[in-house]
Amino acid sequence: MTDHASINDLSRSLSVLHFSSPSISTISAVAEGYEVTPTIETELKFPTAPAFSSSMRNIDTAPLIRNHNKIHLNSPEDTPICIHDLHTVYSQEYEDFTLKRLIQAYGLDSYQGRIQKKEKDSTNGCTVISPLVIKNHLNSLGPGISDDAIENVINNEAPPILWDVRRRLGLQQHALIVPSDVHDYLIEKKILLQDKFVGACVGNLLDPEHRGQLIDMLTNGHDHFLKDSAGYKKSHDKSSPNRNNCKVGAALFFHEHVISIVKLVFPDGTFWFDIVDSLPSPSISREDNPVGVSLQSTRIRCKSIPALDATLRWYACSKFTEADKSYINANIWDDALCDFDPRVFQAFVWANKSNTP
Repeated sequence: MTDHASINDLSRSLSVLHFSSPSISTISAVAEGYEVTPTIETELKFPTAPAFSSSMRNIDTAPLIRNHNKIHLNSPEDTPICIHDLHTVYSQEYEDFTLKRLIQAYGLDSYQGRIQKKEKDSTNGCTVISPLVIKNHLNSLGPGISDDAIENVINNEAPPILWDVRRRLGLQQHALIVPSDVHDYLIEKKILLQDKFVGACVGNLLDPEHRGQLIDMLTNGHDHFLKDSAGYKKSHDKSSPNRNNCKVGAALFFHEHVISIVKLVFPDGTFWFDIVDSLPSPSISREDNPVGVSLQSTRIRCKSIPALDATLRWYACSKFTEADKSYINANIWDDALCDFDPRVFQAFVWANKSNTP
């Protein structure tokens, strides 16, 4: 793959965050504790299923994988395995890709909620920050959105929109917002354009078919599928346009939090994926902050499709609480119960029609 490491407009040279190190428990605790205020300990006995909108039930899902007797196992999800063991496998895979520099993580100079002034407050604003990152990515010059543009979204663009959306919905300051309500608002205000909308998908983030549908949409920039005799989506429509050279972005709603996945496109036809998470995470101390630990949002760069797949698997497992893991070990995925399943995700995908904004 062509080396694009010298492109400075995409990420500054900051301390790399080693998420697979023992500090991962600290990072997860800060991130999860920041986004949702926990209840008392005795109430934390059910999985933390996200509050999706009812419209998610009308989104077509990929087929379920129920046959565990395959001759060739393509991934650990193809066989019954304890979620704790699965997490270990995925953490090692993530580390392997990191050592090969096919995955690199960077800290940014801001995070949601860093500025507490009312007109600049982005606390619990991931549902607004994520699609705004995508909008700026699609409109950016060059391969993709810069760090400065992401920080500007968090510090300046998102806060007034958050305030207005919450006002319209009658929500209090810092209240969580359903992603579909934000997308409706952004389309109404023509911040996001309807003709750039690719589609939405929902399913089990640990299922290779469900996760693969999202990755296909990110890679190809369209949602054209054939269906088998049972009505399941099974493959791309070969007659649909090939948009491998177009910028794409997805707002991924998982475990009561929304992150952005953007596809960076280079002049030579190669592409990478960046995962942008606006939650504050501890960073390694830098020269300008030698005392203590600073907080940063993160940008994880995936330089291949398998690297993106590995990062999504690792990310999913890193979010599960002990209650979630107990639920997953005791229950196979069921579409009818997806609202209550901690593995469920919902994604909204947007794309340019070509490689120009």
